[in-house]
Amino acid sequence: MNEVSNQMKDSYLKLRIRRILWSQGYHCPLEVDLSHFDYEDKEQTLKRNPLTDIDVLGVRFEPDLRIKTIIVDCKSGRESEPNRIFWLRV
Repeated sequence: MNEVSNQMKDSYLKLRIRRILWSQGYHCPLEVDLSHFDYEDKEQTLKRNPLTDIDVLGVRFEPDLRIKTIIVDCKSGRESEPNRIFWLRV
């Protein structure tokens, strides 16, 4: 499969998941960038360091005002860098 069809398949999956989560009451932004900030050595200015992106992020408020989040990683068959290790929870 070529790169364009993989991207179209990936986008299709993201939109389908977004629609499912939306029907369950979630707010669903797509391709949310995750990053952290570090100070640069000499100038002591903050520098943004990207970690990865979340394909679909679902956020919903429960009736008791708790926040429920869900993260979806859509795979279309192409390989991606191994940056999902941060998702592990201790």
